[in-house]
Amino acid sequence: MANNTALEKFRQSAREKAKAALQQIPQDDRHEVYAVSFWFTTEDDDPRYPMIIISYNTLSHFQSRIKDASDEKEAKWNYAFWLQKDIETIGGENDKFLSAWLKATSWHYTDKQFEAAEEDDDDLFDELMDRGDAFCEAFINEIIALTKSLFNEGFINSVFGKDIPVLIHELEYYEKPFNWTRAANPPGLTDEFIASFN
Repeated sequence: MANNTALEKFRQSAREKAKAALQQIPQDDRHEVYAVSFWFTTEDDDPRYPMIIISYNTLSHFQSRIKDASDEKEAKWNYAFWLQKDIETIGGENDKFLSAWLKATSWHYTDKQFEAAEEDDDDLFDELMDRGDAFCEAFINEIIALTKSLFNEGFINSVFGKDIPVLIHELEYYEKPFNWTRAANPPGLTDEFIASFN
């Protein structure tokens, strides 16, 4: 029960943060936004602190970066060429709801356990890394579910005037984050993004 309560609080917080962040994009910019970024990373490479950083890109910025990229597709879809104007973070070390959710699970471990494992216990180290990986996977599944709900209730459409892709990605582009993004978005919405890297 404690796990469910902590997870529900994280879900509610993540939902409120994502909605508030997208609603704070200036009205004048919204018609220019063609995609939203949910960049997945872990704080200080610690798998106990997964996070997404929310940002977006505009058509005018994309057009301005074509000259710096290898082609239009790279300028449009590679995050390295985006505005990278962070508007919110969900997760990370300072997210008390994420920490409470982690502590309520079997994936939790302490700094002391990690340091001990790192020094002289390879088996424990591997186990802790597996726990961290499992927590990251659960986090991503929550972000996918959150993203789907933003589409299903019409929130994305209401903010931008139409459905636009929400990309759940890392700094490298490969099949795993493509699958996250496919799962989170309505069918076909992310085809151009994924095709640009194939």
